[in-house]
Amino acid sequence: MDMFRNRYLVAVALATMLVSSSGCGTLLYPARRDAKASTTLDTRVVILDCLWFFAGIIPGVVALAVDFVTEAAYFSEGEAHASSGDTVSVNVYGAAPADCMMELRLVDSNGHDLTKPACVAAVTGEELDSGLSLVMPSEVENQEATLILALDGREQVRWAVVPR
Repeated sequence: MDMFRNRYLVAVALATMLVSSSGCGTLLYPARRDAKASTTLDTRVVILDCLWFFAGIIPGVVALAVDFVTEAAYFSEGEAHASSGDTVSVNVYGAAPADCMMELRLVDSNGHDLTKPACVAAVTGEELDSGLSLVMPSEVENQEATLILALDGREQVRWAVVPR
């Protein structure tokens, strides 16, 4: 009976080490491993990593170390984090190189607008100091969404929206 119990404990310890060695952020957001990290810490990932301390000091330290070394504990520069009801603003500065229409859109995974796009006209040589703002709808919590900044209908930048 003791031999069976010892084998069971060793198997559980080994499984815990294997799961924690990959880190929570590394499992939840695999795209962050290759992306350039921003300076904004994803507190959800850090809290999930700290929960591994209940399994033991080593699994907790390993989970935190893996996520910080792979930078999965940070939001990537290609992500925007927002919840429904939040206002997201994009500010563009400098002189407009040509007449154009700037547009900020929030789209779902099929490319359909989730809210009315924010638009502003830019005139050649004029300083761009106004921002484009959108209020996040409740649909952002339940599905993948992307913020797109476009000039004259051509996409320039996109950010994946990550719920807080």
